[in-house]
Amino acid sequence: MAAQAIDTSSLSFDEKMAHVQELEICDFNFLGECMIHIYDNSLNPVATQLCNLLGAMMTDSVIPFLTTHIVVEKITPVLKQTISALHSRAIEGSRDSRQLNDVTRTGNTGPAAAQSFLSIHIVSLEWLKQCLIQEKRLPEDQYRPIVSQVNGISHSS
Repeated sequence: MAAQAIDTSSLSFDEKMAHVQELEICDFNFLGECMIHIYDNSLNPVATQLCNLLGAMMTDSVIPFLTTHIVVEKITPVLKQTISALHSRAIEGSRDSRQLNDVTRTGNTGPAAAQSFLSIHIVSLEWLKQCLIQEKRLPEDQYRPIVSQVNGISHSS
């Protein structure tokens, strides 16, 4: 039996999570164009559940030119180094026409392909929560994680 239609705009995060889980078909597909990597294992299972509820696709790792968002608690030196290394590989790949470039997504090649790699949004778990609460995709720049000078141990590769 399908859940009755209710006005969800005034529900709290916990109430909305409970309501959405009761739906047979979820209308909360606000992140359907997003390819999200959950970098911190400590954010699961909530982050994974939110991605699924909001219609986002998930990746096990950061995939240049496909990953649109990285969800992380803190921006650590290890994360910065990982992204820098991936960006360097993207630049090298853009110089080598035999390697995968960004044609599949934007038609860009060369430096433009490497530049599109920089458009990956790094967001906190709060961004996913607020997207659910406000029932829309929100601007990512308002949900940047804190920057830490200390490396965490809960990240995945």
